[in-house]
Amino acid sequence: MSRFAADDDAYIYSVGVEPELAGRGIGSRLMRDALARLRQHCRSCVLRTEQPKNVRFYQKLGFECVEHTVVPVTGVPVWFFVQRVEGNSGP
Repeated sequence: MSRFAADDDAYIYSVGVEPELAGRGIGSRLMRDALARLRQHCRSCVLRTEQPKNVRFYQKLGFECVEHTVVPVTGVPVWFFVQRVEGNSGP
């Protein structure tokens, strides 16, 4: 991840919503609140996901997919995302 993130960038490690609560906008609110706070301190926010269903979710929040790869040993797909947050009013 370090090739996508500078020292003054934030890395969102994990965000989750209980499956029975999915689809109610909770994850979107959590992410928007986190990005609003990060705007005060960071240039960009980076994250990764191994879940295909999350790709559209992060894109709708304004993240840009900067790389999509597959881990050779496991065959697990991985997407890397970046969103500039410094001075950005966000989605």
